[in-house]
Amino acid sequence: MDNSKCNAPKLTQYSLMIEGRLLGANQLNNYHWRKQRRHMKKIAQSFLLAAYATNGPDQPLRYSQIAIVSYRKRLLDYDNLVAGAKAYVDALMLPQAKMLRSGQIRSKPGIGWIYDDSPDHVRVTYEQIVSTAEYVEITVAQAKPW
Repeated sequence: MDNSKCNAPKLTQYSLMIEGRLLGANQLNNYHWRKQRRHMKKIAQSFLLAAYATNGPDQPLRYSQIAIVSYRKRLLDYDNLVAGAKAYVDALMLPQAKMLRSGQIRSKPGIGWIYDDSPDHVRVTYEQIVSTAEYVEITVAQAKPW
């Protein structure tokens, strides 16, 4: 069979680079709740700025593989890295709004690259590399359903 005539769709890949160090869960847990919220908003704003400079998917990816690579001066232990990177995965999701009983609207910002962050839709891998420059590189690849 000739592979050049195969009609299989090409799987696409998108990348973002976010300046700054990925904070571990231990450091985030020691923050006051207001400082934690400011940190999450700062991450979401960084994602929005980076997403405008990058061509992302037209529609959210239902199934995706995400690779988060943290470049930092000192390495974290693995569970600290995973918990600290949760905000980065959340920022990739569709924006969500929720109406409270009081009539207020709470929203979770996101850039809309992935449909959901549940294990049914996303597989995430984490890696750390020792570097003098501190930043986070995120790669989102379209995946086949599992």
